[in-house]
Amino acid sequence: MNTILTFLNGFVQYRRGKQTGLAGLFGLLIFFLAVYRWDITYPILESLRIIDFFDNLGLIYEGEPGTTLYAIMLFLSRAAIVIMIFLAIALILSLFLIIIGTSNVGQNILAYLVLAIMAPLAVLWMIGYEIAYCFGYRTKKEKADEEYEKWHQETYGDHSDKYKEEQLKYEESRLSANDLLKKYCTTYFIEDTISQLNKLPMLGDTIFLLGETYDGKLYILMPDPLLKYNRKMDIEYKRDFSTPIKAVPFSVKNVVLDKKDRTNIMEYTPDKMEISLQRNQAYNVNSNLIKYEYLVDMEFSDFKSFYMPEVELKDIKHYISSFGKRKDYRTYLEDKVEKYFSQKQHLTNFLYKDISSEKFHEVTSDLSELNASNEDIVKMINDSPKILGVNNE
Repeated sequence: MNTILTFLNGFVQYRRGKQTGLAGLFGLLIFFLAVYRWDITYPILESLRIIDFFDNLGLIYEGEPGTTLYAIMLFLSRAAIVIMIFLAIALILSLFLIIIGTSNVGQNILAYLVLAIMAPLAVLWMIGYEIAYCFGYRTKKEKADEEYEKWHQETYGDHSDKYKEEQLKYEESRLSANDLLKKYCTTYFIEDTISQLNKLPMLGDTIFLLGETYDGKLYILMPDPLLKYNRKMDIEYKRDFSTPIKAVPFSVKNVVLDKKDRTNIMEYTPDKMEISLQRNQAYNVNSNLIKYEYLVDMEFSDFKSFYMPEVELKDIKHYISSFGKRKDYRTYLEDKVEKYFSQKQHLTNFLYKDISSEKFHEVTSDLSELNASNEDIVKMINDSPKILGVNNE
């Protein structure tokens, strides 16, 4: 019986060794195939950012594949040893923590112990890195970048485009969200603003003025040719300048720079800012009382500053210029075009009545204020709905 059991045990050990050996041979086969077809392997490793990882560690040597392979294998061997030591320590600590953590007193002691150990280590690590950086410590990639920048300045007498771009991003990261937006805007005076807004809205509009209130809130201003007319009425009849205007409130978030806490590497996001349109709180999709989801009524006198954004900037184009395609804008367009031409027709009808010359002059003056810059185009669209595919009821 003992002989049979010994034989079976030997057979089992043989099978285990065979499986381990096959796994090792299979691994070696994959390794050799990867090296043999390096033209396929390299793009895969590069897309997985493995090449960049080893390059940042200074393990890639240009033109020296043998040295590079040796450095990587040595690094992996050391990493494996460190991982095994770490796992052993973690296992021991886990058992220790399980024993201590069974009581409330033990849990409190453990929390204070971890804090007492980690806090000084974190401080020492930050101080050590700053000292090393001050004394010239750089990774291989950082050294290469510095040498290239030095060469570029000596050759062309100016910083490289990469340096300027990173410097610009760093400077923009220090700006508040509103200041970052204003950096890519042109400031408009009030008369320029009224002139710019003096046009009828058209479906697909992409250029919108921005307004900032006295409490620092930002709005997208809707084009309104009646604004100029209403403001004239306010001034002539000495009203309190309560000229209404439709606007969309929005908020801005600066996302130029995103610094990861676990490293000292600056990672830049593709966008400069995130712009979020704020819904009208009174809007209810199931109610007809409020027909605009985003547009709100504002007083023109509430705005202290006006800006024309850089429409070619991707963030402006994506978040602000696209409002011209929204349902709210289509509804506003239909309402504003109807009111504009109705008001103009109303004033025109006065001219055919028996009125005094003073009244005639007054009506003519009022009509001159209703002069939207694109009035002829919109009128042509309204007169040709079948040709242009616009439903005009």
